[in-house]
Amino acid sequence: MQLALSNSSYESDNGNFTEASFFFRIRRRPFFQTVTMLVPVILLALLNLFVFRLPAEDGEKINFACGLLLADSMWLIQLIQTLPMNSGSIPLIGVYVIFLMMIASMSIVATVYVIHVHCKPDSEPIPPKLHSLCLRWQSASLKPRCPRSSTPVKQVHSKEHESLSWNTVGRQLDNFFFALCSAAVAGVSLAIGICFVVIKDDDRMPS
Repeated sequence: MQLALSNSSYESDNGNFTEASFFFRIRRRPFFQTVTMLVPVILLALLNLFVFRLPAEDGEKINFACGLLLADSMWLIQLIQTLPMNSGSIPLIGVYVIFLMMIASMSIVATVYVIHVHCKPDSEPIPPKLHSLCLRWQSASLKPRCPRSSTPVKQVHSKEHESLSWNTVGRQLDNFFFALCSAAVAGVSLAIGICFVVIKDDDRMPS
């Protein structure tokens, strides 16, 4: 906080007067709020991505995803308790936590579907649309691996296509949902950051 004092004197019909003006400049120190509130939220956002990096055989995917959703809910409750009850607007960090809860809920649904696909027997045929999507994703992931291989790329792809099973489909779905969740977290984080910069610039403008 900075304090400035200025005084001036002037004359009028009623006599001489002295005017004293006090100027207060208060500056917020956001370091404490950044460390205690923003950093845990960013860590939770990053942890939401690694749900799809756990193997389905481990059996901890659902527990990990539900734990993250519970952590987001508890953090939102703690954030609400720190705000005044008559607050007319939701802070950006609260909006960010709500979006993270939505992403965590969708990741739980996607994880349940991946585990369901992974546990299917190989005797059950793979739907044609799902089969073609997994083949395209697998082909795209194999292209950068063998740019100078003596074996033709099509032959490598055909060998991989022949060994396509439900376990492989589950792993490809994990990769797809990981990319989708990463794009969602990055998009929401970018949007919240832009809104924060715009609001901060508006506050700096003189009224």
